[in-house]
Parts: sequence; structure tokens; C-alpha cells
Amino acid sequence: MPFLLYKENSEWRRVKIDGILRVRIAGGKPEFHSGSCLQSDNSPGFSLCVYRDGMRSRFALISKERMFVNAGAVAGGIAVLRDRDELRINGHTFFFSAEAVPEVQLASTAEKSIPCPICGDTISEGQRVVRCPRCFTVYHQDEERARPCWASLEKCATFGCEFPTKVDATALWIPEE
Repeated sequence: MPFLLYKENSEWRRVKIDGILRVRIAGGKPEFHSGSCLQSDNSPGFSLCVYRDGMRSRFALISKERMFVNAGAVAGGIAVLRDRDELRINGHTFFFSAEAVPEVQLASTAEKSIPCPICGDTISEGQRVVRCPRCFTVYHQDEERARPCWASLEKCATFGCEFPTKVDATALWIPEE
């Protein structure tokens, strides 16, 4: 699940983004709320909203305030975010991370008939699978197999991805000082 990072008392804090996250700057300190993408009050802040683009989740930043993403001004109050984008508003710095933790799930109808990149067998609806959080490739993760496909290698098998293949791992990335 993606998250927003910010520094509090010299420690990085993570706030999960589950649908819509409204960030309000009140009294110089950020407050985090779930709810509408639209800002209903006049307090400085912004919203992060998830939208689907085919099989992928994308993230939009919406703000009435003057904001910067990676040092560039946000034109028109809306921007599509990418992993590790830096967000600045009213002297506050946040980082967006699209890094997600791999989870075992049941294959959906959209995933059936896709070949597993490790064993080559077709994925069937209802089978236990893991979708790589970085490249979205789907792997078997049935415990009945001698070795579950997702966990059979140290990293995702998709060329250039290299996401670690640990199930129920924790998010790894934090901004550099």
C-alpha cells in the first residue's frame, strides 16, 4: 500500500494512503484525514486520491495552495504523482512512495489464463497468487507446490524490476538525509 512520509522530531513517519488522504496543515503541523478529494475548508493542505488506469493504481495530488512536486510548481492545482516524488507546501516537505508490500491474494477473473513467469503454468481463478508491487507481474504462491513461484527467486523475474520477493515484507524506502 502506498504511503506519504514526513519528518516529525527527526524521525520519518509513514501515513498509509488507502483511497483518499487529505493532508491539512493546521497550526504548523500536518493532520491526516480520510475522505473527500475536495477541500471543504480554507485551511492550507492537499489531497492524494487513488484512481485506476487499467490494472494499475495511479495517484493524483489536488491542492488549492501553491505546491511544488520535485521543485516544480503544480500547474492548475493537480499533478499525477510517481514513486519517491518530493512534495512541498508552506515550508513542509513530504515524500510520496508508491512502494507496496507484496501480499498473497486469490487470483481474480482478470488474472486467469495468464502464464506464471516461473513455472509457465496458467494462473487459474481462485488460486493463491502474489502480484509484484512494482511491475504488477502475477506469480503462483500456492503452498501446495514444492516451492511457491513468487518466493522461488530472491527478486522479481521481470527484467529490470528487481523487487525483493519476500511475502509480507515491510516497506523499505525512506528519503535520504
